[in-house]
Amino acid sequence: MKLLDEFRQGTLFAKTTITITVTSFLFITFTFSLLAFFIVIPTAERSAKELTTNLFLAADMWHQSADEDRHVVLQFLKNKYEVGISQNKQNLVLPTSHSPFFYLVKKEVERRTGKVVPIYETFHSEESGSLWAEGVHTYWIPLTLDNEEFMVSFRYGHANIDPPFTILIIMLVGLLATLFTSLILARRLTKPLEQLSSAAKQLGKGGEINQLPVHGPNELVELVQSFNTMSREVQDLLANRTTLLTGISHDLRTPLTRMELALEMLSDSADPTLLKPLHRDIEQMNRLIGLFLEISQEMHEEKRQMINIVPLLTAVVEDHRRSGAEIDLETGYIPLLMIHPLALQRIVNNLLENATRYGAGKPIKVICKSQVIDSSNVITIDVMDRGQGIPESELEAVFRPFHRLDKSRNSHTEGSGLGLSITRQLAQANGCRVELLPRDGGGTIARISINSSK
Repeated sequence: MKLLDEFRQGTLFAKTTITITVTSFLFITFTFSLLAFFIVIPTAERSAKELTTNLFLAADMWHQSADEDRHVVLQFLKNKYEVGISQNKQNLVLPTSHSPFFYLVKKEVERRTGKVVPIYETFHSEESGSLWAEGVHTYWIPLTLDNEEFMVSFRYGHANIDPPFTILIIMLVGLLATLFTSLILARRLTKPLEQLSSAAKQLGKGGEINQLPVHGPNELVELVQSFNTMSREVQDLLANRTTLLTGISHDLRTPLTRMELALEMLSDSADPTLLKPLHRDIEQMNRLIGLFLEISQEMHEEKRQMINIVPLLTAVVEDHRRSGAEIDLETGYIPLLMIHPLALQRIVNNLLENATRYGAGKPIKVICKSQVIDSSNVITIDVMDRGQGIPESELEAVFRPFHRLDKSRNSHTEGSGLGLSITRQLAQANGCRVELLPRDGGGTIARISINSSK
C-alpha cells in the first residue's frame, strides 16, 4: 500500500524505479528485435531452404530409381537425410497448429512448386516409410513429379516449441527481474535522501534530530556527513543562543528591579505624568522577560506525556472565563495524545489571549475534534473570534517577531508583537502546526493541528 502511494505521489523512488524499468525493458525489446531480425529469422529461413532442398533431392532420387531399387533408395534417404517417401495417403491429418518454422518450409515449397501445398502430420511407424520415434513428430508434404504423386516426409523434433511464446515468457521474466532490481536499487539510492529530507524538515522546525546513518555511495556518504555536521552546529548554535538570551533576560531583571525601586522612592516628589509611562515600560519589560524565560524552560525541560487534552483545554478556558471572557467550548471524542502538556497549554493560552484582545468583546468559540486527513488521525483545536479579521496577505506575516497590524491595535489592545511568533515556535518544536484562517461571517480562526498518528 505504501509502495502504491509513492507511485501515485510521484516520489523520487517511484520516478527512479520507473525510469530504470522502462529503460531496461526497452533495451530488452531492442535486443530481442535485433536477434530476431538479424540472427533467428535468417537462420530459420536458411534451415527451411536446406530442408526443402533435401526434400526435393530425395523426391527426385526416389522418382528416378527403378521400382525394384526403391526400397534400397528409401532406406538410404532415411539414413542419410532422415527423409521418408510413401504413396500411401491414409491416416494423414492436418495439424491444428504449426510451429513458425513450418510456415517458412511451406512458403519455400510453394515457391518451388508454384501452388499451395498442405503439410500433414502422422504418427505412423516404419511400415509406411515414417521416421516416427518417441517424442518426434513426422510431417508429410505431397509432391508431384512427371504426373507421379507421392508423399515426402521429414521429422521435426521441435514441433511443440512456440518461439513467440517463448520470447514473450523470457521478456516477461526479464521485465519482472528488472522491476525487482529497480526497486532495490531505487530504494537503496532514495532512502538516504528521504531520511535527509525528513531530518531537514525537522531541523527547520527547530526540533532535535539524531545523527543520520552514514552508508551508501561515496557521494551520499559525503552529503550525509556534511548534513550531520551542519545539523550538529545548528543545534549547538540554537542551544547557545537560547542559553545566552536566557542569561541576559535573567540578568536584566536585577537592574529593572533597582529602577522600579528607585521610581517608587521618587513617587512622592516626581511628576506622576512622567512616572506612569516609566512604570508601564518597566512592567512590560518584566513581562517580556518572564515570558521568554517561561517559554525557554517549557521548550527544553518538559517531557512528552500521554495525556487527555480535554481537561487541559477546559482548565485554560475556565481561566479566561474568570477574567471576564465569554468562551464556548465544544469537544468530541479525543484520543489520548503524546505531547508536552505545558507547551500545548501555552499555545492555547496565547491564542485565547489574542482572540480576547482583538475579538471586539464578542463571544469566542473553541472547537476540538479528531478527524482523518490523508490517512492520518489529526486532532484540531480551533479558536474562533469575531474581530476585524486579518487580511489574507498578512496571515503568515503576523507570525514574524514584532510584526504588527496597526489598524487592529490601539491603546487598549497593544501587545508585544511576540505572542504569535512564540506560539508558532512552540508548536513546531512540539510537532504541531498553527495557522490563521478567515472565518465565515467575519473574524479569525486560529487552528492548531496535531497528528496523533505519529
